[in-house]
Amino acid sequence: TFLPDGEHFLYLAGTHTLGSYSDFNAIYASSLSKPDERKLILKERSNATFASGHLLYVRDNVLVAQPFDPDRLETIGKPIALTESVRYSVPFFRGVYSVSENGVLVYQPGISNPNSRLTWIDRHGKILGTLGRDAMFRGRPAVSPNGSKIAASIEDEASGMRDIWLFDVARNTQNRFTFGTKSE
Repeated sequence: TFLPDGEHFLYLAGTHTLGSYSDFNAIYASSLSKPDERKLILKERSNATFASGHLLYVRDNVLVAQPFDPDRLETIGKPIALTESVRYSVPFFRGVYSVSENGVLVYQPGISNPNSRLTWIDRHGKILGTLGRDAMFRGRPAVSPNGSKIAASIEDEASGMRDIWLFDVARNTQNRFTFGTKSE
């Protein structure tokens, strides 16, 4: 996102393989004339936008606006919550919102808890039961040919790492199957 001078811009640097709030998950400022030089603005896992003297970003599914000095490239006040629940894409660290230069804001409401549970539903839409615990499922679960097991990718909320978990339908248990050092 470019700042008003047209020279400086904000960007997010992020990784799923390190902790949530490291220097590798942060909002930075840089410039077109010196792209190798960057300044840490905030340790947040979110896209950022500048409008009406404020830096907008998402913190824990809350869209916030924080006073920002674009000349000094610094926040100058405390964040103010604009909405309690904005859609947030964990794989891309991106809140679903946009704001115009004069402060008109549009956002997609979201859930504050991205977790869900595997649920059995019959052909008529009747819920037959649930399986396992609430988790942050990613991708599409796969049912074994005989229907006794389910494999699903679950993301760890803190690290962003994904592993495959196996669910035993008869026993209603889940066990971690992979212990990778990175998500692929």
